[in-house]
Amino acid sequence: MTSNQLFASDSARWSAVRRKDAQADSLFVYCVRTTKIYCRPVCEARLARRDNVVFHDGPDAAERAGFRQCKRCKPHLVGRMPENGAVRRVRALVEQKAADPGDQVDSPPVERLACLERMAKQAGVSKWHFHRTFKEVTKMTPNA
Repeated sequence: MTSNQLFASDSARWSAVRRKDAQADSLFVYCVRTTKIYCRPVCEARLARRDNVVFHDGPDAAERAGFRQCKRCKPHLVGRMPENGAVRRVRALVEQKAADPGDQVDSPPVERLACLERMAKQAGVSKWHFHRTFKEVTKMTPNA
């Protein structure tokens, strides 16, 4: 059975959306009637009520039906979720900092903020997004 056949029915598609099933990514999009937004099945956005969800075979069909793409999962992009690249860069910076014994945890808050800004710039994201992603990846804040 091919992936397309696995997600042929609306109930199978809804199940894939609830599980954020990576196998379903790029096979269909789900659209939320109340917000008029469509997402990938793996989108990290809050799950909509099932009654408000319809499915389309792809982004073009969803847009023809009057929906606009999610800014978080960017369904038109092929491949990984857009944020994964930032997460990989943040993880690499975390590992680099952990390996550097010269890092001073007791540095003043101004220096810590400058370090946070520097790491965020290296990761190619805002310092606020970097902080949030860092915490998500490491389960601690950059200062910790």
